[in-house]
Amino acid sequence: MDGTPVAVTGGVGILRVWDLRTRTEIGEYLTSPRRVKVCALACTVVDGTPVAVFGGDDGMVRVWDLRTRTLIGEPLAAHSREVLAVACMVMDGIPVAVSGGGDGVVRLWDLQSGKPAGRLMVTKPGAIAVSSQGDLILGREHDVAVFRRRSAQAPRGKADNAENRYTNTYG
Repeated sequence: MDGTPVAVTGGVGILRVWDLRTRTEIGEYLTSPRRVKVCALACTVVDGTPVAVFGGDDGMVRVWDLRTRTLIGEPLAAHSREVLAVACMVMDGIPVAVSGGGDGVVRLWDLQSGKPAGRLMVTKPGAIAVSSQGDLILGREHDVAVFRRRSAQAPRGKADNAENRYTNTYG
């Protein structure tokens, strides 16, 4: 963050930002408006602002500005059950968060607008990662599913959403 390597950790109702060089907490911890348990957490940059994207036990995804220590926008109503995993990436030049919930849905969120950017139905998404090529990697129980990113020129059909941007290469 601003040239300082940091780690962000979460607990019940709080997020803490740590300076990795000095191993000390930076400023006051961030507090959630409710005592939401942080279940999944990822960091990225949106329009030059370092943010933490976290999913809670209430099924919501929240975006925090790490500099000002404030919530950005309204919580995203992501899942009907707890959020199990979160990852961030840039897709077609837009910062995107990917959340997987206990409801079996993986959702993509446009972090600039706060609007849904797509969804995938996946049984028990327990872990989410993104490759450097933009492939979506999902851990599910004892399996791993890789959804390969289609090129921007590939035909996508009528709807431009996650279901058309990815092909499942393992299932």
